[in-house]
Amino acid sequence: MGRARAWFALLLSLAVASPGVASEATLEEIKQCVHENAPRKTTIQRLNANIFDRAGNDRRLVAKGYWKRFEDGLFRLLIRVEAPADLRGAAYLILEQEERSDMFVYLPAVGRVRRVNARSVSGSLFGTDFSYEDIDHLQRVSGSGTQEMGAMAMIDGRKAHVLINRPSEEYGSAYSKIDFYVDQETCVVLRADFFGEGDQLTKQMVAKTESLDRAGHTWYAREISMTDLKDQTHTEVLAEDVEVDVKIPRKMFSTSALLRRN
Repeated sequence: MGRARAWFALLLSLAVASPGVASEATLEEIKQCVHENAPRKTTIQRLNANIFDRAGNDRRLVAKGYWKRFEDGLFRLLIRVEAPADLRGAAYLILEQEERSDMFVYLPAVGRVRRVNARSVSGSLFGTDFSYEDIDHLQRVSGSGTQEMGAMAMIDGRKAHVLINRPSEEYGSAYSKIDFYVDQETCVVLRADFFGEGDQLTKQMVAKTESLDRAGHTWYAREISMTDLKDQTHTEVLAEDVEVDVKIPRKMFSTSALLRRN
């Protein structure tokens, strides 16, 4: 398998809760478990992504992800590309809000910071199979819109709670709903199904259960993949050099900082 880590999760931190929750846990208990598994302060990780087209050809993307929880309890996420050369310095910034997060992208070829609005939220992030909104949804799990619980499921022999999220119309989402499969033991998101018009499955994020790992108190998946079922493409991502609760200057998480090329 090509070495890969795009985000996420991204990441991009698909890390989510350590104490686990009981089979009969409520929606709020599961959401709290996911929240509590996030690093208490910060995370830095190297992200390696292999992006495959429908013919199986691949190209590599390397980035670094920086995540920080601020005093208001909301997170900030910065992803900065290191390779390939033509994308070096490109950056994506998420400022979490109670409803729809503020998202900004910087591309060296354009030379300016652009806000990701409702019309562009479903656009591809740096040519991967992750869209701008995918990263936001995977970071927050229970963002804007409505949430409900589905029946318990099994993912690679592990029990998982199913959280069904329907984004609000104001979000501008490409999805009618997103089903998150949250590991009962670690509260890591093991799978996320993204449904488009008519509740048709269009994309799927899968975490390799054998790659579950821990940094500090935080559980996360070192290897994940995102598949676009319509375009028949997929992106494999690998998290490396994960550090938690290290010092990250707050000024990094600003739109002006996106213009920095290194």
